[in-house]
Amino acid sequence: MVPLLTARSRRLKIPLVVGEILAGVLAGPSVLGWVTPDRWLDFLATLGLTYLMFLSGLEVDFGALMRAREAGRATRSFRAPLCFYGLTLLLSAGAALGFAAMGLVRNPWVAALAMATTSLGVVLPILKERGLSGSDFGQQLLLAALVADFGTMLLLAGVVALLTGGNVAHVLLISVLFLAFFLLYRLARAVVPRGGWLGELGHATSQLGVRGSFMIIFVFVALAEGLGAEVILGAFLAGALVSLLERGEAEDLRSKLDAIGFGFFIPLFFIMVGVRLEVGAVLGRPDTLVLAGLMLLGLYGIKLLAAQLSLAGPVPHRLASGFLLAPGLSLVVAVADVALSIGQIGIALHAALILVAVISSLISPLLFDHWAPRARDVPRHVVIAGAGRACQVLAQRLGARGLRVRVVDTRPVQLAEARAQGIESGEHPLTAGELIAQGRSWAEAGAPLTWVLPSDSDELNARLALDLRERTDEPIVAFAGDPAVAARLAEHQIQAVTPALSTLMLAENLVAQPELFHLFTGTDGEVGAAEVRLAEPAWHETPIRHIPIPHGVLLLAVARDGEHLVPNGDTRLLLGDRIALVGRKDLLDEATRLLGRR
Repeated sequence: MVPLLTARSRRLKIPLVVGEILAGVLAGPSVLGWVTPDRWLDFLATLGLTYLMFLSGLEVDFGALMRAREAGRATRSFRAPLCFYGLTLLLSAGAALGFAAMGLVRNPWVAALAMATTSLGVVLPILKERGLSGSDFGQQLLLAALVADFGTMLLLAGVVALLTGGNVAHVLLISVLFLAFFLLYRLARAVVPRGGWLGELGHATSQLGVRGSFMIIFVFVALAEGLGAEVILGAFLAGALVSLLERGEAEDLRSKLDAIGFGFFIPLFFIMVGVRLEVGAVLGRPDTLVLAGLMLLGLYGIKLLAAQLSLAGPVPHRLASGFLLAPGLSLVVAVADVALSIGQIGIALHAALILVAVISSLISPLLFDHWAPRARDVPRHVVIAGAGRACQVLAQRLGARGLRVRVVDTRPVQLAEARAQGIESGEHPLTAGELIAQGRSWAEAGAPLTWVLPSDSDELNARLALDLRERTDEPIVAFAGDPAVAARLAEHQIQAVTPALSTLMLAENLVAQPELFHLFTGTDGEVGAAEVRLAEPAWHETPIRHIPIPHGVLLLAVARDGEHLVPNGDTRLLLGDRIALVGRKDLLDEATRLLGRR
């Protein structure tokens, strides 16, 4: 019922997590008394917390980090987020010590950690909905949230170890977790090559990716427990390891893991947080309400000041960043729950932390929307590794479709011819890493990139394509005359074009279905076809019949998570859906602007 109610209140932007906590409060002893904590519910809630931290680690975008490294921007990219988190920690510690001096909190360090963290689970969905996740502004926010999440997780493990009787040597044992992380990564990369048996057995009854993910969770959680560290740190590292290993083929696996977590384990955790929340501790004690109010003001003051001093961009954008990075939600709830379980905070502070997390997660998206930049429609960028006559024709045809194209070549004559045709061009670098760095430097911020390798040499195309795949998850199209080479490239999620087979397919379509062929190639009359990605948040989860698509434009198919749907009027579109359209060319442009971007 909670997802249905929060979906109905979409205009209020109530996060599902908040709805689950409120449902727990309503069903718990504080209100209706339908649910009371017991051993089994507490066990399931602990599993939910562990799985939530695993999915938080899974959200680490190693693809973006690799691209930043290839473009030489890694150090620069992390500088501002690290400064932001450092300032946040210092300011939070000062505020928490002030609360302790006023007699409002017993343990200032737990309060400081709760105020210093943010929530990747809040930041990422909002940036995706607003179409800002790929922009420099969005990437800065995602990195800041990632640093805050990881830093808080690490500090929480150390603080808990010290508060429960450990010493400095005990805390240093936590580094064994990171050693295990790197060793398991190296071992897995050696045993399970990209696109090998893991990709082949990841479906049907084997579900090897899901089984392997759970094995990694159990290994890291057991290791964390054995070392005396918090299990949530082990779960977070397990998620990060799965994200790193599955970087090239993670979408299908990620959707399965999300379904397991958000379909059962994680809602139980948040519902039990609400069940255990003693409303009387909040409403019956004025000092708890005062503490919650002071923490809420301190939370926003700290994040806004840190954002103004450390993050890049104009003042309104930094204000938006501070507002969005303020709510900790999932991790604040986790910190409060862990601290309560080890007796370091009382019921009053636990209730105040939950209240602050809920209120901040409700108002922050509204404040962010007021100050945040508007998403800009950035066209797909294409880099073609060649500037011969055929490549020039391809570049011109792609440019006519609204894509931005650049050709690279080692031959000055071909580059001069391309420039004479008005095609952007540059010198072909020697390695895949240099090619990516050059392409990223040329592309606009947040632009989706596609790489095209049209050389006549199968060996050259295959080597460069595989090198590119090791460094990026972006689409790669490579020519391959040998079907065996094409099959090998397909195993690595590389689109292979076999010229001889393509010619036969062209002839087949011209004979068997000429009108349909002309329709989809856009070479005949005023009717054409287009593909658009849904990027307009207003149409997210909206039935097609309620979207004002121009008359004369038909939705043929929807591609989502590797599946192809034949839509009807009741089909709900989701952000990121790839939609195939057919209709009058002038109306297709109008529909494209309505839905998002090509």
